[in-house]
Amino acid sequence: MFITSFCSFVRLYSIFLFIFIFHMTSTKNLLSKRGKNNLLTKENLKILNNQKEDQNLISVKRIPYDEVFVQSKIFRMAAAAYGSFDNFVTCLQTLTGSYSVFFNIQIPCLTNENCTGFMALSLEDKALILSFGTSQYAYKQLLNDSGESIFNKRRRSPLGFGSGMVSDNLFSIFYQMQLAGITQKTFEMIQFFDGYDLWITGHSIGGAIASIAAAKIASANVIDAKQIKLVTFGQPRVGNKAWAAAMENAVGNF
Repeated sequence: MFITSFCSFVRLYSIFLFIFIFHMTSTKNLLSKRGKNNLLTKENLKILNNQKEDQNLISVKRIPYDEVFVQSKIFRMAAAAYGSFDNFVTCLQTLTGSYSVFFNIQIPCLTNENCTGFMALSLEDKALILSFGTSQYAYKQLLNDSGESIFNKRRRSPLGFGSGMVSDNLFSIFYQMQLAGITQKTFEMIQFFDGYDLWITGHSIGGAIASIAAAKIASANVIDAKQIKLVTFGQPRVGNKAWAAAMENAVGNF
């Protein structure tokens, strides 16, 4: 009786083991045929997550990057915006060619900081240069001002950019610059030097102001968008997806 029961148990166990081995072998072969790319690995999960994130992105037009132009000219233009009028002139003197500073504006912004902007002219390059800067502590001040980050409070763009929303703090800085006359003076320079390109640049908060300034100038139709070159360094995010899409259409090169 015991032997019969034991034999039955062995027989059932053997059948179960055969079915289990067959199932595992078939599954392994099936996965091998599908390839490693179909396995739910960390790498593939990352790809899936990136695909979901891509739904919130916009396509960016490809603009040729000119390393010589950026390093030898525009980078120093952005650096020159830090400091006083004398600093603007000193920095521009280190550049190859002749540059003249036509005007500069300095306004109080954020907490005990200053935001600056200046317009320079290069006859050799046939270009007007508009550069913006702040003090070295301005970015930290912006993040901490009133306990808000630049993303927490937005306003609808008043530049005719549809549903584009921009940082309220960043736009307020630009608006103060505008009240001080920087956009009006830029328009006058563009009209006087008809056919010249307009280079707009800035670093950090200065880069954000430069971006908004480029949008303002482009939307005013005082210059062909293809003549505008916007190059910024370490620029924080200015607006939402709709704003970014509008910038793609409004500004020729950035």
